[in-house]
Amino acid sequence: MKDLKEKMNQVEDEVFEEFRREIGVRNIREFEEEKVKRQNEIAKKR
Repeated sequence: MKDLKEKMNQVEDEVFEEFRREIGVRNIREFEEEKVKRQNEIAKKR
């Protein structure tokens, strides 16, 4: 299972390589984590 997840991460990194470089993150998962964190902060303020 771990090998499959690592392979999926590798494929995601390849697919989103240009985008992640443009926005300055190491990988797309980092971007997704930050996006969720910001959305949660906005939701708390409402």
